Amino acid sequence: MTHNRRSLFNNLYTQIILVYSVLIILPLVIILTLLIFKSMNDIENEFYNFMTSNNYQSDSKIEFIISDIDRISSIPIIDKEAQAILGKYEPAVGKQNVEDNTKIIQTISLASNLSRLFYEVVFVGNNDELYTNVRSLSSIHMQKIYDEWIPEMEANKNQRFISPVYKGEYDVDYITIYRKLLHSATFKPNAFVFVNIRLSELQRQLSSEDKGADLELLSNTVILHGKDIIYQSEENDEDASLMSEIIHDNWEEIADSHFQTEINDRTFMMTGTVNPETGWRVVQYIPRSIILSSMINNLRLTGVLIFSFMLLLTVIGYFISQRIIAPIHQMKTTLELSHHGRFEEEETSMKMVREIRELIDSYNLMVRNLHANIKEKYQLQLDKREMEFDMLRAQINPHFLFNTLNLINSLANLDEVENIKKVTNSLARTFEYSISSLNEVTIDQELQEIDDYIRIQSLRFVGKFEFRKRVASELLDLKVLKFIIQPIVENAINHGLKDTLHQGIIELGIEKKDSYIAIDVSDNGIGIEPDKLNEINQALRGKDNKGLFNTDDGRSHIGMSNIHRRIRNRYGEDYGLQLHSVEGEGTTVTILLPVLER
Repeated sequence: MTHNRRSLFNNLYTQIILVYSVLIILPLVIILTLLIFKSMNDIENEFYNFMTSNNYQSDSKIEFIISDIDRISSIPIIDKEAQAILGKYEPAVGKQNVEDNTKIIQTISLASNLSRLFYEVVFVGNNDELYTNVRSLSSIHMQKIYDEWIPEMEANKNQRFISPVYKGEYDVDYITIYRKLLHSATFKPNAFVFVNIRLSELQRQLSSEDKGADLELLSNTVILHGKDIIYQSEENDEDASLMSEIIHDNWEEIADSHFQTEINDRTFMMTGTVNPETGWRVVQYIPRSIILSSMINNLRLTGVLIFSFMLLLTVIGYFISQRIIAPIHQMKTTLELSHHGRFEEEETSMKMVREIRELIDSYNLMVRNLHANIKEKYQLQLDKREMEFDMLRAQINPHFLFNTLNLINSLANLDEVENIKKVTNSLARTFEYSISSLNEVTIDQELQEIDDYIRIQSLRFVGKFEFRKRVASELLDLKVLKFIIQPIVENAINHGLKDTLHQGIIELGIEKKDSYIAIDVSDNGIGIEPDKLNEINQALRGKDNKGLFNTDDGRSHIGMSNIHRRIRNRYGEDYGLQLHSVEGEGTTVTILLPVLER
């Protein structure tokens, strides 16, 4: 049984089906996740839109109430007789006082459509006479009218004021809306109007909204004046005080936006607006659990459809693997081998569709052509490197030999036998070094060749330059490419110190820095013009640097340019030459090489 299970999972087709299934399941899981978030977002937006609509309805009811109050406030403007009564400067007495009160009360009744709501309406005229539609006004209201509200209105412009919730007689909650009235002709203060509203009556009026058929879509409403709860649709809510605090503290995030909060381990969604007539904050909130319940119902059908689709694709995948996936998988293995330089032709004996067979035949042809091209390119590269190095070695012969022989002739004329011996020995070693078959030498060997070259040039240019060498002894056994320093030293003598009147100094420094060697050849000569230096360095960073170091004699490109290409061809593009120069002060050529132990 165990052996059968192992065979099942080691079977190529089974593995392919598993991979194929994962490739299907993963996108579907992503799609399902996106659908979940989209569904949640859509449902949240639906609820937020519904709550926003409820806010507008509550706003409309508040505005209707305020418009009725404004209708009462406009009595003295519309009714000239009422305006005259309120504008009297002397209090009426006797029968006239009764008639004035009767007139004002009748006018109030005609103007108001919400007599149940407006428990008390009070006008205070210019003569401080008080007119009301109730038999007697409580001492609490009298005190607030004369001690608080009238002074507040006199200190401010003509605007509507709304009091906080306060306790009236019999411990009844009230709010009062009051304002200053102006004379219609003179626009001077004529009277004050106060509308004392029982909070319970206001709440009953606000709750008389039409309920939809779907009770789950009904959000809860809270109306606040500051922190005072004017109205709350959810009766006996133990969280009312905490809800008021949260709304007050987070109003900027709640206003006309989406806000979520937790109250006693319950998450609520909120959105709110400010009623422009009263400044009251109208907020809708709903438990998030209702949204999750709605979302789960929508996702059940989606889950069933996705599972069925996954099962169908898995069955189809099994049959596809027989003719398509298995050959492609085998070809993939062959291509992976090619990444490591193993180019093998693909077998075509297994059953496969015609298109796959043609693809494999094309691949096999490509492999055969690639083998031939690699072999040809490799041979060309070897020939090119041999030719370049041969050219490098050949360059020392004509000019250097000519100049050295002239030097020997001059020394002979001066009978300087010892110097002739030095020159001939140095020249012999230089030629021996240049024609040797070695491609890489030690730094010590390269420096011996430089010493021979400098010995000859010092006798040729007596007193023209001083040569300084700075090399740590532990670096002498490291390997470098052969013949890479001498052409740069030659360039410094022939071109860097050309036309200089002061004592020339050529300094050779070699040091190890981390994983590379830096060889610096510096001179205090004429330097390089900034434009030319920038052109050279830009080309050095590229692949084609032929002709960078060309001079009038046409020789330098075979030296320095050849050195740069040889280093890059051998060690890669991270190595090569770098130039630093200041016109009129000198030039430094830096050779960067990897650290190669002997």
